[in-house]
Amino acid sequence: SHQEQKSTPDTYCEMVTYLAHLSGRITQGSDFVNYIQSVISDITHKVSRAQKPRVITVLSHPLFPLYADRFDNSLVEIAGGISLNREINYNETEHAEYTASEFSALNPEIIFISSHFSTPVTDFISTCRKTGITAEAISKTQVYALNKKYMPTTPPWIIGLMEIANILHPELFQYSLPDEEERLNNLFESFLSASDSCADNCILIPDQSADTAF
Repeated sequence: SHQEQKSTPDTYCEMVTYLAHLSGRITQGSDFVNYIQSVISDITHKVSRAQKPRVITVLSHPLFPLYADRFDNSLVEIAGGISLNREINYNETEHAEYTASEFSALNPEIIFISSHFSTPVTDFISTCRKTGITAEAISKTQVYALNKKYMPTTPPWIIGLMEIANILHPELFQYSLPDEEERLNNLFESFLSASDSCADNCILIPDQSADTAF
């Protein structure tokens, strides 16, 4: 089914492994995949008994939540959060628009802004108040614009996962994102050096290259 085909870290790693075999860089591809899997394993182990905050992920406006099948929501769940986008199964076919009252009823504890054109957090909170939205995340200023460098359409999504883990569970995680980014870049460059025919977009997250909720 289409639902089974959605992008996940597992399908991403499978794709990298496939490309590694095609390019004859099996060792480099394996190192790259092992790094991703070790980070995910570390996070899932540490959050297994942690209290999970309720998280909603939106684009630049609070009434534009990401659709439930977006890769971003998988990262929230792996990092020890409850994805409200998944809980309400927000999707393209059933939801033409979202309302302030629906958003307020969810009462997220944390709001993530995930967009290539992110709104400053202060502007976002002002928009929420003008729109009549109330939520714990707003009253406690638990609103975060995720780093655009780590958007889940390119290999740095694994750094984005660490960024989310740092925010959701600062008592468990203090990842140094610049250090991890350098480590990832070295692995990724080693993997890509095999073949000029494989550009960066060879390992984009499938069907996630557009900046939509949508």
